[in-house]
Amino acid sequence: MKIAAAIDAYLDYIAGVRALSLNTVDAYRRDLNAFQVFASESQITDLGALSVTLLTAFLQAEAVRGLSRQSLTRRGVALRRWLQYCCQAMWLDEDFSQSVELPKAARPLPKTMSVHDVEAMFRCVRIQLSEKAKHAERDYALLMVLYASGLRVSELIRLELDDLFLERGFVRVLGKGDKERVVPLGEKAHDALSAYLQVREGNEHKTKPCSRHVFLSNRGRGLTRQRCFQIVQGIARDAGLKLKVSPHVMRHAFATHLLQNGADLRSLQMMLGHADLSTTEIYTHISNTRLAQIVNTRHPLSR
Repeated sequence: MKIAAAIDAYLDYIAGVRALSLNTVDAYRRDLNAFQVFASESQITDLGALSVTLLTAFLQAEAVRGLSRQSLTRRGVALRRWLQYCCQAMWLDEDFSQSVELPKAARPLPKTMSVHDVEAMFRCVRIQLSEKAKHAERDYALLMVLYASGLRVSELIRLELDDLFLERGFVRVLGKGDKERVVPLGEKAHDALSAYLQVREGNEHKTKPCSRHVFLSNRGRGLTRQRCFQIVQGIARDAGLKLKVSPHVMRHAFATHLLQNGADLRSLQMMLGHADLSTTEIYTHISNTRLAQIVNTRHPLSR
């Protein structure tokens, strides 16, 4: 069986039988075709001539060529699954796919913001408040809740009035997997929400229908995910920030700044709604990076 024919058969299988998306099939095609070219350069065109040595040499060559670790991992996975398919089709006598070592994909550090950047955004909205700009109270409260509680945007737009316990200083959040958790707000977020709710109540008789969601659109319906992104990005732009800010970046800023100011990982995990502490631990890397920057710029030996 020729390598090229086995690749074509596998691509037909994942497209037709497994019904994978066009983008996924195209990604597998690029990865497997790259391997086919590499094998042909070594005068290998038959499946029977494949070996762990050849597959490993291919991945090493791709690494030398400058392919990212994530792309290398994806190519290795494509090779493994293709080899498994070839064994199931009885074109290969031995399945040595698991012998192909995959490079561990580096976990990307989340994008975050400095305290200075966050303060610039809040100053911008306070100016809008003083000028009585439309939706300024809502946008200020929305930004406050994001930064004070670290909610995901999906959790923010699902917040309903019954989820607010302002007199006790917390909100009830429905997170991933419909898991419920309680998140403290803080005094400033409490005040911003209270002020917005007064405006919201005064507008209820003007706009129908009116949703039970906390944050409303012009039409009295709950905000969409896209609209939340637009609001946050618009505030960042008006504040003169060059970085691309999203609700998720605000969540990362919440976590990073808390950790930098002495919060423990377990408490942070509970507030963020992470099922696994290892997910929360990524913020320690950000803090360590920040510490390294401080040492490099402030230590006497670096001057």
